[in-house]
Amino acid sequence: MKNLLIDLYELAAVMLPFFIVYALLSKKPKKLEHFIMAFIFACYIFAVYHLTNTGTLYDLLVYKMSHTADIINFEPFSMTIDWVGYLQNILLFIPFGMLLPLFFKRPNFLLCTLSGTLFSLMIECSQLLNKRSSDVDDLIMNTLGALIGYLLYKLILERLLKGKLQNLSRLEPLFYILAMFAGRFFLYNELGLAKILYGF
Repeated sequence: MKNLLIDLYELAAVMLPFFIVYALLSKKPKKLEHFIMAFIFACYIFAVYHLTNTGTLYDLLVYKMSHTADIINFEPFSMTIDWVGYLQNILLFIPFGMLLPLFFKRPNFLLCTLSGTLFSLMIECSQLLNKRSSDVDDLIMNTLGALIGYLLYKLILERLLKGKLQNLSRLEPLFYILAMFAGRFFLYNELGLAKILYGF
């Protein structure tokens, strides 16, 4: 039950900014399909932040950037090959490459792949706040996942959804990603709530 409360707290901290931004961007009436696709994208972004345990302001206050340079690996494939980890990183970003093109009238693989790289880089940098390692291999695999996702979009989603969706705003995903990251960064204090719930 206590773990569930922590998860709900995280969900609220991350998803509340999404609803605020969506409301601000939706001055004109939007079709239901617009909200559904934006909401699906936001749920995916939340899942990424949750699974990767992106850093927060409170992590920074606790650890005070006390990590050492040896937890940052800039050399590709220089460490032990972790096929399971590589596959997980690829799978994690496939939905990004599939969903992002929905926000563009003329999506292209370079835009979607580069966006995946920048999104991954933001996550890798934030993990330094909570003393997790940051590895260029993760960045490469995430980028590959975004590229595969875009190819799947072209092969499947584009044909299935052609003419059925109102084009979303191309800046929406950026606003959602940044707002949801800010919500988690400033509002989510997992350790603080855990101390209250577990009394340590």
